Amino acid sequence: MRKNRGQVLVILAFLFIVVLLILAVLIDGARLMIEKQELQRAADAAGKAGLLLVGDQMMTQAVRAQQKISRTTTEIPLDPGTAELVPSATPPPTELTGWLDEEDRSTLISPPIQTSVSHQVLEQARRNGKGLENPEITEIIIDYPAGYQPKDRYLHLAICIHQKVDLLFGHWLGPGEGIFVGESRQKIPQR
Repeated sequence: MRKNRGQVLVILAFLFIVVLLILAVLIDGARLMIEKQELQRAADAAGKAGLLLVGDQMMTQAVRAQQKISRTTTEIPLDPGTAELVPSATPPPTELTGWLDEEDRSTLISPPIQTSVSHQVLEQARRNGKGLENPEITEIIIDYPAGYQPKDRYLHLAICIHQKVDLLFGHWLGPGEGIFVGESRQKIPQR
């Protein structure tokens, strides 16, 4: 009987260690999943904030084009017997990109706009706690306009945020830190 008690204690000690390891993995896994989701949401928000600035610039250009066209008219006879002035043909107001010309599109990718987009992205990342002042953030990569071709239908903005993560219990099981990457690719029509 005494011999069996010793075996039960050894088995219980072993099971206790196994249960602790499983709990450690579950706690680290849940925490890492939450951190990965937060990083992804921060990258998406930063990308959307950057393209919001591009959209504002597009709206400004479209309004300018609408004002210019509204001041000009073309003589188009309504019927052969009259020569009344009618407004020039214009794209519908709901089609913002229809108001843009090639000069407007080149402005959307110009260095000043690229700089403004980068600042907007970095500011939004900072607001979400994923800015460069956060010691866990190792790198933020901003690519605007990502893979640009002049005749592309869309302008793309790519964001990549690298975050160092430490495992609470991972030191027992292997490497105690790693890198998470939050990536976002946003697009806005230019044509």
